[in-house]
Amino acid sequence: MEGPLKYKLNKANGQLASRVAKWDRAFSEIRGLGLLHDNWDGYGARGVTIAAVENVLHAFEVMSASDLTIPVPDVCPTSSGTISLTWDDADTDAVLEFGVSRYSGYVQIRNQPIIYLDGSATMFGQDDCAVFAAAIHSASPSETINIVSIGRARFDARMAA
Repeated sequence: MEGPLKYKLNKANGQLASRVAKWDRAFSEIRGLGLLHDNWDGYGARGVTIAAVENVLHAFEVMSASDLTIPVPDVCPTSSGTISLTWDDADTDAVLEFGVSRYSGYVQIRNQPIIYLDGSATMFGQDDCAVFAAAIHSASPSETINIVSIGRARFDARMAA
């Protein structure tokens, strides 16, 4: 195979390999957070619970296996023992925080209403993933219904302050 088609296939394979490598690094980061014990920050932070790690790993499996194009998030432990996933670019600011039994978060697209999300962390699935993907890829979230329930996820758009 020669020419432009070969170049496109090689480029697509390279992009896929890069995406897989990024998700693999994120999976490793999450596993490492399970080693954080109480006072890991020197200011009294709670240790990250094994349940929170398992919930995020499960959510990562759902997100990374999805046909939806969800970018790989930044991963950060919180002082309350939960794990925060963040996405930040020029137009979108998004956070999902996972604990022992629940997740919650928001998506803010430049100059648009904030979209709030929450649901069962232990039951995070394709429906939840689809709601989140729709929120981060929405060009105009103000056109959405204020509260939409899809599966176990709750999708709540409110006017930004």
